[in-house]
Amino acid sequence: TVKKATVSEKAVAVKTTPSQPPAPVSAVTEATPAKASPKRKARFTAKEVAQLRNDLIELRSKLSVQVETMRKNALTRHDEVNHEEDGSDAFNRLFTLDRAGGMQSTIQQIDSALRAIDDESYGTCESCNCLIEYARLHALPFVKNCISCQSELERQRSNRPYRQRRMIP
Repeated sequence: TVKKATVSEKAVAVKTTPSQPPAPVSAVTEATPAKASPKRKARFTAKEVAQLRNDLIELRSKLSVQVETMRKNALTRHDEVNHEEDGSDAFNRLFTLDRAGGMQSTIQQIDSALRAIDDESYGTCESCNCLIEYARLHALPFVKNCISCQSELERQRSNRPYRQRRMIP
């Protein structure tokens, strides 16, 4: 008859391989540091930052004047009461106020860019953390993304269903 092995006997019967002795200290190599990440382009020069700051301040000033003028004009009536034109006037006022709101949003982005200049984080892409090209910042000094990340965001936005898109800018 064949005798069945108990659990404790099975544990003893398991073949164990002796571990290899530890390597001598001389055989252990020092850990090599990980490859350094590709060098990031140096930050902007003081002259470039000063130019971008001046561009931001000038743009903010122009937009502030435009927003104030647009709001004032949209909220005052210049003609006598003409009931036939009330619908068109209301639409024009709403459209003008919406445009002024968009400009106000740009002013907030400019303020954010000016704060970023102060804390030395200006010109860094919010998505990939790389340095935004100077030419892009010179053209639109308040942008927060590099061209490739902005292109990807716009591509994703364009793939949204029609209902989710905003009709009036």
